[in-house]
Amino acid sequence: KSLEPMNHAYNVGLRFGEIHYAIAAARNICILSFQSGENLMTVLEKFKYYGVKVKEHKQEIFWRLIIPYEKAIHHLTGQPNELDKVFWDGAEEEQLLKYAQKLNLVLGRVIYYLRAWIAYMFNDYKLASRMVEEERQLKNPLYSAPNFLKTIYEFVAGLISFELLHATDDAKWKEIAEASMKEMETCAAHAPSNYKHKLLLLQAESAFLYGEDNDAAKLYDSAIKAADDNGFIQDQAVACERAGIFHMKRGNTSTASHYYGQAHNAYLKLGAEKKASHLRLQCPF
Repeated sequence: KSLEPMNHAYNVGLRFGEIHYAIAAARNICILSFQSGENLMTVLEKFKYYGVKVKEHKQEIFWRLIIPYEKAIHHLTGQPNELDKVFWDGAEEEQLLKYAQKLNLVLGRVIYYLRAWIAYMFNDYKLASRMVEEERQLKNPLYSAPNFLKTIYEFVAGLISFELLHATDDAKWKEIAEASMKEMETCAAHAPSNYKHKLLLLQAESAFLYGEDNDAAKLYDSAIKAADDNGFIQDQAVACERAGIFHMKRGNTSTASHYYGQAHNAYLKLGAEKKASHLRLQCPF
């Protein structure tokens, strides 16, 4: 629902010569399109279109926040040349992160969030955990992250923490997982269409971890349905994949196969072809 007024803001900004406001709106259009589950190739086209406008108006400084989102999409889609690369392993990205740590904490948090998210998606839990730990050291008493960024990061940190807790009893990850669920409870109470499915998925992960199998199965199904109802195809895909992992570990091979198939289809619908291929290769069938 926020995309239409953002488009209006962009057009009004251009019409009245408020270029920096127009470009800020364009940046938000791109980020919201990514977060809301639009097809990733469509989102990339928006990045390219508005990127040209940014250069035309010499407002490149406003566009730095888009760079990590574009990189993340490349890794999910395998476009244009990310098929065999470790996520953000290049000097350019590391240089961007060092810049962000010193001069742009919002950009820094975006980078940590997206690196953690992509690492989690591709089962690189070592990198994912490192991103969560480093981000927590980024705190600054004079810095407050935008609410949408804070909440989406807490969700990802929660997913990573629950996965790590299958192999460790480290109190740090328990604390992060519990804080994540508490944050999603608050958000879901105020904006259920955006956050209810996230809360349900974290609750499913908690039930999975603590052996509450009947609750876990129901919560995964509820998370999948809520994500689907509100158009969050990326979260629907993750919920399906996690449900497949849950049922596989409980020995329910036939049920697990069903959820893996749903996850694969959802990733393809999202346009995340590289992730779909990764899932197919990692599938135990």
